[in-house]
Amino acid sequence: MARWPRQILFGDIDAMYASAAVLADPSLHGKPVAVGGPAPRGIILAASYAARRFGVRSAMPPMHAKRLCPHLVLVAPDRALYSRLHRQMQAVTDRLFPITEWTSIDEFYADTTDLQTHQPDSERLARHVKDEIRQATGLNATVGIATGKTVAKVAADAHKPDGVAIIPPGEEALFLAPLPVRSLPGIGPKSVEALERIGARLIWDLLGHNFH
Repeated sequence: MARWPRQILFGDIDAMYASAAVLADPSLHGKPVAVGGPAPRGIILAASYAARRFGVRSAMPPMHAKRLCPHLVLVAPDRALYSRLHRQMQAVTDRLFPITEWTSIDEFYADTTDLQTHQPDSERLARHVKDEIRQATGLNATVGIATGKTVAKVAADAHKPDGVAIIPPGEEALFLAPLPVRSLPGIGPKSVEALERIGARLIWDLLGHNFH
């Protein structure tokens, strides 16, 4: 198995706040759950995948979310629970990786280039990370591995929830090309509108078609 010149692993806990609510109250399993403050001033902070299927999204007023999903279960945030779960996940990544960069409470990067000596199978590494996080916390994670941070994150985002995405060296452009430009980190709605006005709807349009 060929060694990668650089290997970056990105991990993202699936719907962490909503998933944490289910851990705290297993009777919520499979139900549409949202975490947020009550009306009229509260907003939705996070939604489970079951709730997202109804169109429930973060930053949405709870009244609007309830209209979209009448059976929505609204749960108050539990900061102490999130902090405890984050510490448990940090313990896992500290044990598995020399250096981990946590960019938020539920997302991290690790440079796993040197780990290839002992674990040359990148998919096996990704599944091991997922298993260790699940065993420690009960939470599912999606893991992407690529030669750089951006591709690893985009790959994970495209394979959520509970997925594994491996983009080998040299296949970055082929993977990115058919995805919408909004898939790129840091591209917000206004940037998407501006890019679409000049005809750039897919990442393919930004790459200039100069790849095979």
